Amino acid sequence: MNVHPSGASCGASVTGLQLSDLNDQATVDALREAWLTHKIIAIHDFALTLDELQLVASYFGPFGEDPFFESLPNHPHVAEVKRLAGETAPLFAGGWHSDWSFLPAPNRYPAVWKHRSSHRRRHIVR
Repeated sequence: MNVHPSGASCGASVTGLQLSDLNDQATVDALREAWLTHKIIAIHDFALTLDELQLVASYFGPFGEDPFFESLPNHPHVAEVKRLAGETAPLFAGGWHSDWSFLPAPNRYPAVWKHRSSHRRRHIVR
């Protein structure tokens, strides 16, 4: 696993890691440390099923609640935010993000997974 700091006040890219093979505690700990150090990490070039996405997210802390989005069937901690390719309306709040800081117990490690297909969508693990 390689961590490449963005050079800005926060953020890093992570390469050389296949999330579907994330099965040893040392790698989980190193990825979590990168997240804590850089506050935001982007992990590129991986493929996960929704079950794998939930499993990987579970390594970083308990799941939170979302007062606005319904979960996907059979995936109680994954919500889908979808935007059709030709859609021109402004994005909610100006961009894709996860911010539940107003909740009494906000998610500590929200994750947004960008998935591209014939229409753009984001899966939010909460």
